[in-house]
Amino acid sequence: MMLVEQGRVSLDDSVAKYFPGAPASWKPIRIKNLLSHTSGLAEYESPERTGPKGPFYLRLDYTEHQLLHKIEALPIENAPGAKWNYRNTNYVLLGFLIHRVTGMFYADYLAKRIFKPLGMSSTRLISDADIIPNRAAGYQWEDDALKNQDWVSPTFNSTADGALYFNVLDLAKWDAALYTTQLLKQSSLDAMWTVYKLNDGKPNGDNYGFAWEITAQNGHRLIEHGGAWQGFTCQISRYPNDSLTVVVLTNSDSARPDYMAPVIAGLVDAPLLPQKLTAITDAQSRIAASLESLLSSMAAGADIHHFVEQEYR
Repeated sequence: MMLVEQGRVSLDDSVAKYFPGAPASWKPIRIKNLLSHTSGLAEYESPERTGPKGPFYLRLDYTEHQLLHKIEALPIENAPGAKWNYRNTNYVLLGFLIHRVTGMFYADYLAKRIFKPLGMSSTRLISDADIIPNRAAGYQWEDDALKNQDWVSPTFNSTADGALYFNVLDLAKWDAALYTTQLLKQSSLDAMWTVYKLNDGKPNGDNYGFAWEITAQNGHRLIEHGGAWQGFTCQISRYPNDSLTVVVLTNSDSARPDYMAPVIAGLVDAPLLPQKLTAITDAQSRIAASLESLLSSMAAGADIHHFVEQEYR
């Protein structure tokens, strides 16, 4: 959006303008489609594509040109603007676009234009090689045991779809700036926080703008986004009309900060507290009791085949 304000990029520009070697099928894709996840491009970060036999094997290094060439070979799933599908592919391309327009690697551009001006001194690109004070480790559950995060190559820790270190204090500075026009004009912020409409004129199904989801909690405006990578999960939930922001950072891939954030918001500001779940009327108690017995047996490691045969014959 900074580049849009500078007149160096237009939201209505075709992606092909910046990637002239792209297939002809890319010509209808606009920059706004990348930003809103409505490009129709396939997801590069699928299990089959990032595994040992896939074109994006996460343990191999690629140049930016090589990675772009691989993305250009991905299929188009639907016409641009026809559907909303979260695709990390879109933001990898936006990072490449920043590089091509500014001549700066996207993370260097962010550091120069955002992180340093805001005093976000701990926010930076991921690096396994650098010695970084107070760096947390990411963990994942595997076979009922806690393990260190899977290793990935420096390539996939440096793409623009999410490869940054930050902490809560820096995110507080980022949040404060979003209440001002220090980084962007208000019109640009409003564009980011407006639900993008599909070709049929209807809002997309995820209420997504540009890099933010725009929803509500108990009638209170909510602008949020979550993420997960290498044994970490995170959530930032902004309640601008309440002057409240909740940030949850975890170093476990099984944690659900998207569940934690709304409850934390409600503990701070009671009108935001999610409604408690209430039990529904049990009209078939025998089935409920049978299932409870079955699940208890499974949890205890019992042989349940005979139980199932007798119970459900």
